[in-house]
Amino acid sequence: QLIDGKRELATGRAAATWVRETLVPKLERRLASETQTTAWLRVVAARWALTANNHMGELTVAAKERRHVDESIPGIAGRWEYAPLVIEALLAKAVHLTDAFEHAEACSLLETVDRAYGGLSELLIGEVPGVFEKEIGSEARGQILGTLLQNEFYAALACSATSKAEAHLERARSLSDQALRQFALPADIARQQQYRSQLECIAGNLSEARDWLAKSLGASAADHQALEVAIAELPQGAQGFAFLHWTRIARAAAVEGNAAEHDAFVRVFSKSSLRNSPWTDGEGKNYPTHGIRRNLAAAAHGRSKDEVASARSRLGQLRKLDALRSGGFTLALIEIAGLAEVAGNFLDSDPKAAGLLLDHQAEGKPGIRQAVHHLRKRFPDLGPVAARILDDFEAAAAALSKDVRDTEAQRLLRRTARCVGY
Repeated sequence: QLIDGKRELATGRAAATWVRETLVPKLERRLASETQTTAWLRVVAARWALTANNHMGELTVAAKERRHVDESIPGIAGRWEYAPLVIEALLAKAVHLTDAFEHAEACSLLETVDRAYGGLSELLIGEVPGVFEKEIGSEARGQILGTLLQNEFYAALACSATSKAEAHLERARSLSDQALRQFALPADIARQQQYRSQLECIAGNLSEARDWLAKSLGASAADHQALEVAIAELPQGAQGFAFLHWTRIARAAAVEGNAAEHDAFVRVFSKSSLRNSPWTDGEGKNYPTHGIRRNLAAAAHGRSKDEVASARSRLGQLRKLDALRSGGFTLALIEIAGLAEVAGNFLDSDPKAAGLLLDHQAEGKPGIRQAVHHLRKRFPDLGPVAARILDDFEAAAAALSKDVRDTEAQRLLRRTARCVGY
């Protein structure tokens, strides 16, 4: 519960490490002459530690825990009774690969596991007629499909070719339909509906994104007013991700120049109790706070002095989370993406302000170039894709610091920020 419920991630991670490094060796010494095995406990501890680091955005630490997962699984992989533990561990590994932007590898792993579930389902339906007459649902398979569809739409974000992006999104829609059929509990179905909202938002179908978000909330309608009412009424534990998905629609509207959608959000949000809430200006440092604040900063697209002031204020609240100095890599990358999007919004309306976001040495308010340099020092062992994202941010910021009218650098800045889909 400490880890899966995200109640005390650091404590849960410490407990998992203690189980692996202290408890398991003691048990192994005590059971050395017996037939009992502790191999299963090694897998559980590795999976817990990896999941905790995934939730904390600790990408490089998670990479080390991933190796523990890989090393521990063979010890139990030959026994069907341990299959659920193996699946949970592989799913945690796939989530890590997702966070590392290694979407092709994550998809390959998840598709392999899903084929096992699909094959077993088809076998039972075919061999035991009258009992298994339709698709057999599975929460575990639903989680696999849900993670797989996320990798497909994140892969779409990274595509420069429209045709390839569309192929990823169509594949993600098919996976979403399959995932929705796997679950029975309303909360699980709502989570998958919110993934579908994110998918349609990425595809630029903002009206459909609102429709799916409204379904997940049981809202009376899918307009911004109805969404605000439904989200504001949620308990805080369930409110964060719904708020994240709603503000993502606003960010997409601003970035895509959809003035009608953007202005409709602003009219509602300007009067909402959510405008000044723990998610927007509190001290909490757990995700999705970072994503919400990034979305709100980018949604204030700088067309007027008031919007410029709002963007600066929202960006200040994002910086306040101090992810660059003390957060995990993923959380820090969200901050850099926010800097990039606000800088992109300011390039025409306030070039001087944009320049300070691109290249600035001030304590507590580093520009993109300084933030990238700091992350490289903190996380020297990044995978190739994550490292390339930092390279692209730095290259775009360096070019625009010399000439804010450099259209190729503008496109690179916006495209790289878009790749950070959290």
